[in-house]
Amino acid sequence: MNVLAMAVLLFLISCKKSDTNPGDGCASVANFNASQQLDGLKLSFTGSGSPLFYEIAIANAASGGGPGSGSTYVVNSTSVSFPLDSIGLIAGQTYLIYARAACSASAKSDWSAPKSVTLNAYCDRPTNLGFSPYAEGMGFDWQVKSSTNSFSFQVQYGPKNFTLGSGTTAITLGTVYTGAALAANTYYDFYVRSSCNGTLGNSEWAGPYTYYSIANQHMCLPPSNVTYTIERNGLGQAVGANFQWNKNGETNFEFTYVTPGQSVNLGTIYTFGNFGTPTVLGMFQNTDYHFYVRSVCLDGSKTSWFGPTLFNIGH
Repeated sequence: MNVLAMAVLLFLISCKKSDTNPGDGCASVANFNASQQLDGLKLSFTGSGSPLFYEIAIANAASGGGPGSGSTYVVNSTSVSFPLDSIGLIAGQTYLIYARAACSASAKSDWSAPKSVTLNAYCDRPTNLGFSPYAEGMGFDWQVKSSTNSFSFQVQYGPKNFTLGSGTTAITLGTVYTGAALAANTYYDFYVRSSCNGTLGNSEWAGPYTYYSIANQHMCLPPSNVTYTIERNGLGQAVGANFQWNKNGETNFEFTYVTPGQSVNLGTIYTFGNFGTPTVLGMFQNTDYHFYVRSVCLDGSKTSWFGPTLFNIGH
């Protein structure tokens, strides 16, 4: 065999080796598994060698299903979960999933054998978690798709970095929760998941969303620091009093007034919400009164009365 023929033969052998094992043995994947977990596609495999990254190919089986017929994603872990919505996968469709290792942009192992996954319907997890002001105080809120099949939501929260499952839980029918008991100057983590109709059960938890509470909220603290101004009629005559107090994170209150020496339980109890200033009318001029106020907690319980605060509307 002449020198030219030998060179051609060696070149063909080299090309054949490169085609069957482009990574030249630098890395590989094994034990590849793919499965649906609620609204996510869970992938896991083992890697050998020293890859720079891994590639995942996902192809619709109806379109041929080869690794080059779908979308390819670069990952840096041997265990990864793709939210189905984020990669456009559709319930009821069958997909073929492949994995391979890459030692460089050009040196890559062979694709693994495909794993077939037929996606089932699932409960949509909430998105766009946030915190906003509401009439009841600051509220944890989120969004769901307009076509969602959820009918209620489970909220869980606790101090920052708490273990999911050990926090405070609540159920709400809407996409906002304003009932969290929050202490001032404290970080909290919030999670939420959907509960769906039929046999779909719950979605994955969305979160955490971290919120820094700058004030107490729903700690069921009594009011404090009551002040008042005189309410006058068009002739300038004193006819009542306008009261204000520090709410200390609460949003519902009861108040009353009595003459000095009377028990607070003898007064007429009035209710008051989160906005405005309550005006009390009907007391006598130049007469001392005692004013009391207390918070009404979310569960219907009530704090102790704050008071008495002495007031006199004069004349």
